[in-house]
Amino acid sequence: MASDAFLIQNPLAGIPHDTLVRNVDEFAATHGLADIASLLRKGALVAQDPPNYERVEDLNPTEMDALRNETLHKWRQPPALYTTVVMCSVGAAVQ
Repeated sequence: MASDAFLIQNPLAGIPHDTLVRNVDEFAATHGLADIASLLRKGALVAQDPPNYERVEDLNPTEMDALRNETLHKWRQPPALYTTVVMCSVGAAVQ
């Protein structure tokens, strides 16, 4: 059983909503990302508590469906991705 001392802690956990949003907005402004600040806010809110993404009020239905799909079907990826991974692995093993 893993000790709690070795678990990676979520750096966004415990930050109040207003503070998190303000930090994201400052980051976006500082790095020239003001045009996607709303997406960054949503991403930060989801990343703050990933298992409870459905509680994030700012998500639209399309975004909610995409997150739900990712959660329910973690291994659903394009076949080309799996082919690439296998081919690279074989290449690395042969090398």
